[in-house]
Amino acid sequence: MKRIVAVLLAALLTAACLPLGATAANSGVEVVVTADKSFAKPGETVSFTVTLKQTGSYTVGGMAFSLEIPDGLTYVKGSGTVPQGLNEKLGQYMTAFEDSTLVFVSGGAGRYQGTHDLVLLTFSCTADENADGDFSVTLYNSYSKLSGSVDMVAPVDSQGNIATIPTTVTAASVRVGTYVCGDVNGDGKINGTDLILLGRYILEWNPSGFIEAAADVNGDGRINGTDLIVLGRHHLGWRGYESLPYTAS
Repeated sequence: MKRIVAVLLAALLTAACLPLGATAANSGVEVVVTADKSFAKPGETVSFTVTLKQTGSYTVGGMAFSLEIPDGLTYVKGSGTVPQGLNEKLGQYMTAFEDSTLVFVSGGAGRYQGTHDLVLLTFSCTADENADGDFSVTLYNSYSKLSGSVDMVAPVDSQGNIATIPTTVTAASVRVGTYVCGDVNGDGKINGTDLILLGRYILEWNPSGFIEAAADVNGDGRINGTDLIVLGRHHLGWRGYESLPYTAS
């Protein structure tokens, strides 16, 4: 495992402005890593986004996280970027992503009480040629690691006191391998389950484990109701629909 390939460094997560009645027990901070696709073939590139979710009761002054990329995925040099305007939203920060050291640096004494999600970092990885299976890209709380806890961050408040804040990190999961056209859940079979998942995807239900590349069963570069019809006809054994992707004669 490539345990620590990048580091997010910042002023410690702070809780300087808790409203009356707010406690660490009923609120917290959530950071989410998302991928632009749930399935990739070897050699394909996957883009990732690190987002600070609405902070609720807490005012955030910064965080310290280590980015973990597993063996099977390789960071694309030059892809790491910090969104414009992040400095202003978090305070007088200096932010950068250095490819030479794979370090994202953010420092200062800013304050952000989020009512909207805030993108912290974007980057890309390439699926290795021999990769096969499910791969999780996540963040590890660097400060918690130093304090011996992986679930909590121990920041300083405005008086310099340690205040423990629950911090939840959600990883991004990507499946790497080959796919069969029409097998949208990757279980090796094309059946009614694939039809249901395709229908849910078209309705924007965002089913988990959905393989977009396998869902374009008519090969027109789009995933829509036409694909659902074609996949249904293939499942029912209609003549002319035996092979996928379907090409109209």
